[in-house]
Order: sequence, then C-alpha cells, then structure tokens
Amino acid sequence: MPSDIVQPPNPDERFCSRCGQPLGLREEGGRLRPACPGCGHIVFGRFSVGVGGLIIRRSRILLVQRAHDPGRGRWTLPGGYVEEDEAPHDAIVREVLEETALTVVPRALLALRHAQNAREQNLYLVFSLALRGPPSALRPDGREIADARWVRPDEVASLGAVGSISKWVIERLARRPGGFRIIPATQQPPPVLTHRWTALYAAPSSRTHHRTPLFRQKE
Repeated sequence: MPSDIVQPPNPDERFCSRCGQPLGLREEGGRLRPACPGCGHIVFGRFSVGVGGLIIRRSRILLVQRAHDPGRGRWTLPGGYVEEDEAPHDAIVREVLEETALTVVPRALLALRHAQNAREQNLYLVFSLALRGPPSALRPDGREIADARWVRPDEVASLGAVGSISKWVIERLARRPGGFRIIPATQQPPPVLTHRWTALYAAPSSRTHHRTPLFRQKE
C-alpha cells in the first residue's frame, strides 16, 4: 500500500543535484521522498555534523569568541563542522588547531545534541580534550575567532553572551569524568561491505572506566 507520509519539504530541494531535472515524489523507506524521475536520485534530507571541545587546564576552561555571524561576539567552546571525509574526533582536533593554534588529543565523547530547522538537521558532538603542548601557544586565528580565554566556571557569566550548549556542558559535565570512549580501529567490529567505519564511541567498561577528576581540588 502506498505511503501517505511525506518527508518534510525543503524549499531548497526542487531540482536534482546530479542531473538538474525537477524532483518528484517516490515512496522509499516508508514515506514519500523527493526523487528524480530521470536518474533516480533520492533526497533523504540535508544533514550536518558539528563538533565542540571541552579543554580544561588548571580548573579553567577554554572559550572562544566568534568573529562573524551567526553569533558574532558570542563565547562558545572551540569547534566547527565535520568534513565529509573525516571522523568527528579528528574534526575537533583540526578545528581547535585552526582556531586557537593549540594541539589537543580527544579523550571521550561527552554529549550529543540533535537539532532541526526548516532546511536541515544537525548533530553536535562535544568531546573532552587533553591539551598537548604549551598553553602559551594559544593564538586566536583572527578570522573565525576574535578572542580566546581560559576562564573559571564561575567567570563564564561575566563574559556576556555565551552559547547555550557550551554553557550547559560547562555547568553539567565539566566537573564529572566519564563519557563514551573512542574505540580504536583495531577494536572495532568489521565494517559492512559498502562502508568503512571512521569512528565508534562506546560506554566504558568496568576495565576501562577511570574516575579521574577533570578539575583539581586545590590549586
């Protein structure tokens, strides 16, 4: 029986991205989706993946100030978008280096936020990161980032506009160890024939979970 469930329309998806013909509707996966009557391409939706990094040094958190819109002047965790050919934990290492000149190592996946609007849906993954190299190497890039500071949790409010997810992560997760650990490629299950695994994150087992606080008790 034909489905009467229609994929949410996207005003930007009117023509086929492969051959340019006007899109029609085709049933696929239990709902009607935009599809090309010429080449058969099916539009499953528009998606993006963003990453943010929580870096703590001597009980202070690194925050960066956006230099352009959207959100010019807002303070957030460093981060950006994942490229199509990289894993999320590789993307946050790259973004932190590009924005701040700091070298970091991902420790664990702390949080994942899913959001939708009229044109796309977005996943935002927050990683805990360990600083490698001197903190004195911190240099805002001057293009995406206007400023960068190490701040105590109780100083965040004094900065002014702070990203809601960044603030939530600091308030809820900065003092708590844990998170999903990054599974090395050698420990991942074999991939299916049509894909290659780029990342796998899993809850720590009793043998791998270490209750090491992210904050020092005393300076």
